[in-house]
Amino acid sequence: MGTRSTKLALLSFLLIIGGSSCVINVDDDDERLTMIRADKGGDTVSVFPAIKIAFSVPLAVDTVMLAMTPPFQTGYAAYLNDSKDTLEVRVTGMLEGNTRYCIKLAHAIKAENGFELYPDADSIVFVTHPAESEPNNSISTANQLNGRVFGMIELATDTDYYFIPSLHKRKFYLNSFDSQCGFAVSDSDGVVQEAFQSQTQSDTLIAGDSLFPPFHVLVFASPLSSHERYELGSVDVP
Repeated sequence: MGTRSTKLALLSFLLIIGGSSCVINVDDDDERLTMIRADKGGDTVSVFPAIKIAFSVPLAVDTVMLAMTPPFQTGYAAYLNDSKDTLEVRVTGMLEGNTRYCIKLAHAIKAENGFELYPDADSIVFVTHPAESEPNNSISTANQLNGRVFGMIELATDTDYYFIPSLHKRKFYLNSFDSQCGFAVSDSDGVVQEAFQSQTQSDTLIAGDSLFPPFHVLVFASPLSSHERYELGSVDVP
């Protein structure tokens, strides 16, 4: 009884009722087609996510069409791996911040074993971290920095401004996803007090003790690129 055929034979049985017969087949649930999220990003992700979706059985199709709620307001690409059991969804722009997204199939798909998965059967759900709010390219339109925020520099002349209202926020970090962004601290009049040009994709900057709130953190393009995605955050100090 170690074979699959023997197992299915035992799960199929014949009912004899009043001279009539009815055959009931019980399927092997291990072979059904399902999809789950397979990356390690957690329930809350950046606005530039790479979402991996794993299928329980290799697919019999070459492409998978998806439906997003709310719809992505930017481009994305979906790559099915060679074994056809993992789909990677990569956003090419920036999603909305603080938003709950749901990914479903746009159409039914079929697995190699013949099982099908329908759009309403499974879904992938995640929430995005805060993102910059445009316009924020001047002191008067600066976003308040409350902890962590994601943003994008799209032009060589673009600068994103963040307002720092608290004495407890003096240490800041910047992570660049593409090349390197630069960032600086300025006083309330826009005079840069301490500038720092990133040399790696992850750097920190500490505002001097002589600088009192309100002040600003500026994120700007590096000489290497004019299209850069970044994560900016603050660290509370005593």
